[in-house]
Amino acid sequence: MSPHEPLEMLRHADAPLALRRILERVVKPGMRVLDAGCGIGVTALWAARAGANVVAVDLGQTQLARRLAEANRVADRVRWVRGDLARLQRDDLGAPFDLVIAPRCDGDLRRDESTLRLTAQLLERFLAPGGRALPDRITSRACAVDWPEQDLPTRLRGLRSEVEALRGRYGLVFEPLLEDLGRPPDPSWLPAQGPDGRLARDGARLLGRPAEFYRLDAGRGLEPLPKSLTLPIASPGTLTGVLFTLSLAFGDDVFAERESLGWMAEPLRVEPGERVSLALDARWRETNSLGLALHERTPQPPP
Repeated sequence: MSPHEPLEMLRHADAPLALRRILERVVKPGMRVLDAGCGIGVTALWAARAGANVVAVDLGQTQLARRLAEANRVADRVRWVRGDLARLQRDDLGAPFDLVIAPRCDGDLRRDESTLRLTAQLLERFLAPGGRALPDRITSRACAVDWPEQDLPTRLRGLRSEVEALRGRYGLVFEPLLEDLGRPPDPSWLPAQGPDGRLARDGARLLGRPAEFYRLDAGRGLEPLPKSLTLPIASPGTLTGVLFTLSLAFGDDVFAERESLGWMAEPLRVEPGERVSLALDARWRETNSLGLALHERTPQPPP
């Protein structure tokens, strides 16, 4: 990992500082804490400062984290483990833990789905009876949005025209390249995300209220993502995408929220009172493109 990556993460300080306040309140001297996916070890250092005995695990190198622990005089309270969390078993890390700090979610459920699955496995393997997970609740909400600049078919047509122009320039057919360019989508198409986790929404208009469609409560086992989500429509417009909000909570405290955007495979004209169901299928996971599963239209009055 380049040192510039953790610096950029630290610049987005809202969520980490909220997490610090929770750790200072919850961690007691002598507690065993597992920092799963520790990165450069910031949360591990906070837990150690509060008096915990910490095991910090990451798949990448931990040299920088070790040096930071030494610089902050908590090296004797942290055991650093380089390893694959998915492969570690109960005996690998010693006694069960009073607190498990779960791996970080990015806010995009297509990628976070595997993280949620791993989190459930870690709690089952390593959490002591009566122990707590941080976060202990993860919820995802979705809202229909009319966002002309986020019209996927228009962008794909532009991409196709660009690739077809290469045929005349190079005298070669590039159709396989075009197919691959659609998976995964071009990151530059997505709106910028601010330090608070919110997307820049210039030109966007919400077509309804956000609706919760997924919830993971620690200790209750993993609930798989639903196969579809249903959006209530409150304002007329053209549905071009879905604004997702992932919330991370501990008790009554929501300490982080991150937004992401999914594109409609085909924009859809909608009216107030309608309900639209969209498929959370393999195509969405691969391309971020949402297909229509059901459109419940508003009944029209008789003439």
